[in-house]
Amino acid sequence: GLKRQLADLETRHPSLDINHPEVNPVRQKVIQKLLDNEIIKLKNNLAVIKSKEEVIRAVGHFYYRFMTIHPFRDGNGRTGRVLIESILDRYGIPPPIWTYFGQDVSLKFEDFFSLFQDSLRLSDEFHRELHWLNQAGIDYRTVPAPYLALELAKLKKDDPAAFSEFEPEEFMTWARLKKRQYASIFDVITDFIHWKRNFGLVARLATPLFLKTFGVLSSDSEVYQKKLDHFYDSAVKIYRGFTLEHRLTNEQIIEHFIKPKVATLGNGVSPQASPKELQKLLDSEFNHELVVEKDKFIKRSRDHVEVGKTYWQSHFISMSKDRRLAQSYSYGRITEKAGFDLSKTQTGILIETHQRKMGAIDQDSNGPSFLGKNIYSDEREVTLHAGIDPEMITRLEVRDWTPEMDSNNPVLELKKIRVVKRIDFQTLELEESIPAGQFIRRGSRLQETIEHILKFRTRYLISPDGSYRIISSEKF
Repeated sequence: GLKRQLADLETRHPSLDINHPEVNPVRQKVIQKLLDNEIIKLKNNLAVIKSKEEVIRAVGHFYYRFMTIHPFRDGNGRTGRVLIESILDRYGIPPPIWTYFGQDVSLKFEDFFSLFQDSLRLSDEFHRELHWLNQAGIDYRTVPAPYLALELAKLKKDDPAAFSEFEPEEFMTWARLKKRQYASIFDVITDFIHWKRNFGLVARLATPLFLKTFGVLSSDSEVYQKKLDHFYDSAVKIYRGFTLEHRLTNEQIIEHFIKPKVATLGNGVSPQASPKELQKLLDSEFNHELVVEKDKFIKRSRDHVEVGKTYWQSHFISMSKDRRLAQSYSYGRITEKAGFDLSKTQTGILIETHQRKMGAIDQDSNGPSFLGKNIYSDEREVTLHAGIDPEMITRLEVRDWTPEMDSNNPVLELKKIRVVKRIDFQTLELEESIPAGQFIRRGSRLQETIEHILKFRTRYLISPDGSYRIISSEKF
């Protein structure tokens, strides 16, 4: 009846304004009736639906009908969005990051609903980032604003490859240091992608998030996985081998997986390196040099690899892409060549870690210069700025031996092999073995008895505060 009355008035008086005293009352009644019907329908739907997907569809349908009815002369979109966001909030669904405006009425429902779902997915990703930052103790103000997410939605559609390379935290750091005026945020993003493709493949930024998570143990598996996905290539491993003149206890070995040690920090293996100095280094120099002083950054990396005069001040640590060569370092071959007394060597260590994406420079066949022309001079290395994050170590191998002299050649009798593997972000497994024979070095040749006898297997559980405990132990 109300619709018929309104249609009759519009037919008889087509030039009447909708606010005309004769038209407006009828129009308001029609609108009220239509809205009442939609509200009742929404309430009934919400009373019986059980899944998150059903809630989203019911709310999306209500918003679409609200915009179709268009009850106000102005502000319908804003009012409708406030209404449905309050409803979504009751069901624990974050408000959409709207990727479209003004298309609500012009689209068919399924087309509108597809855009609505995209907005919710974008919001879900954004809020998961916020949750991770909160878990990591990061100020939420360091994350990009929703308007940036809108531009990223466009980028994802127009240039999927560029979108896949975009990392918000890295972008925000770069943009702050760039200090250049742009016509639009999209121009800034485009310039960033261009920079990253031309320079970012050589060395990547250490973002504020990276700085605050580096060397910090994750609170749960989600935080750990996010850290791994953001800053590391889990499919690629790099290695570091070295020797010590003293033995390590099991506890000292486990601690390499928990906190920065001299062996895993920058500054080569200088005893002056420490977690405090490491953080000072990261805060004061890292981003500035990567963005502004590209040549200096790379030169310091080269100096480190070539064992130049600035080796101990380089703040880099050398990693090998070749496990075999890194293992040779742990056997003392490099130590002996450099003029150290191999007869004092008690322990060989081999570290395996995920390759880092940022603050890492690949070297092109630049082995240590003092080795001369041999297989080591062709070693493919990666230099890491500020060292290794203990949480990214996947495997650590320790070999204990007793050095003896035989006709002026060192003979190393292998006593024990200990291997620690990371099972997951908080679980480590240590296996202790004794060799079935002895490990012998004569001149430049290496001989090793592969067979060994497993004696102990111990599992450790690490807590976020750095404490750890044994959860199982087996003797064979």
